[in-house]
Amino acid sequence: MKYVILAFTSRNQAIRCANLLSKQNIYNVIINTPQSLKIGCGLSVKIIQGSVPMAMDVINKNNVTSYKGAYAVLPNGYKKI
Repeated sequence: MKYVILAFTSRNQAIRCANLLSKQNIYNVIINTPQSLKIGCGLSVKIIQGSVPMAMDVINKNNVTSYKGAYAVLPNGYKKI
């Protein structure tokens, strides 16, 4: 299964986003932001790649302003999508 990491600059908004996604039945896990991304507040939300369009809809509709980007998890690192 392929995953995507959603990065944020606010820990509170990362947690808020995870809660909003859960309310929409979108599988997610709060994780420590990988150091190699060098972005954000230290917390990110990991989702299944197929959920990205639904997650973006939730982020946009709920004014999650600290969202900084989505990164595909690859065998050799991460790629911004």
